[in-house]
Amino acid sequence: MDFGFSEEQGAIRDLAAKIFADHATVERIRAVEAQVDAGGEWFLESAWRALAEASLVGLALSEDVGGSGLGLIELCIML
Repeated sequence: MDFGFSEEQGAIRDLAAKIFADHATVERIRAVEAQVDAGGEWFLESAWRALAEASLVGLALSEDVGGSGLGLIELCIML
């Protein structure tokens, strides 16, 4: 039994890693945490936008509602 990632799962992992490396740097996370402490927003809008543009947000949603039709494994890989 092969427990390794499929080619598609590896591509999801690599794409998500690049997006998070570009948008969720340590400095940016600290800035968001400071913003939250001041009563501001808690999320990285640019990261979510990039994930959505790469079609990673809807990985586990069925295709008939605009998702990719994949499963929870792929969603966990992205997260």
